Amino acid sequence: MDYLEVKDKIKISLLVMILVLAIIFFKNVSLIYLNAESYLENSGMLTGILIFSGLMILAILILPIPSSPFAVVAGIVFGSYIGMIITLISATIGATIAFIIGRFFLHNYFAKRFKKNKIYRKMLEEENKHLLKFIFFSRLIPKMPFDLVSYMAGITSMPIWKFALATFLGSIPIVFILTFFGELIESYRITVLLIFIILFIIYKIHGIIIHKRYYMRGY
Repeated sequence: MDYLEVKDKIKISLLVMILVLAIIFFKNVSLIYLNAESYLENSGMLTGILIFSGLMILAILILPIPSSPFAVVAGIVFGSYIGMIITLISATIGATIAFIIGRFFLHNYFAKRFKKNKIYRKMLEEENKHLLKFIFFSRLIPKMPFDLVSYMAGITSMPIWKFALATFLGSIPIVFILTFFGELIESYRITVLLIFIILFIIYKIHGIIIHKRYYMRGY
């Protein structure tokens, strides 16, 4: 791994440290999760939905935080059908806010930052004819960064309503799967939480290594 820069090694070291701490203090982490889940359930339907939606929107706007686990939590707390509807609406609102930020507030910043990003370059290629289709299909692929795509779409000429529509419709299949999965694993949610933490950190470490390897090869 000599091709890794110091900052990459620091990131990997921090992720490994977080993984170790998460395993050592998992009992405490699970208690925090259970308390949060209990709070949502006991807050009343409307208050619980508003709190959940607000947290999911923040997760979408803050890039490092994954938003897909929220769909699983929605299935556990609200049930599969209601959880799916709440998640779809919250995800669409969060993505649209990111789109607006990219278009009206940080357009120049994102245009410079993403100019070498392969997803953004692909969006520019598709802008005139197939961008709507591109956004729709990007929501079907879990590996595609939901938040980054939203910010990048804001610096194209795509109308806001088309972006919101493509996001909502494209998100239906994956949200459907995740919320029903959440309801299904309700009895095993603590074990699943630990597995998710481990897999997510391994995925992030793998992403850093692969990204740098491709960068060094000139891709």
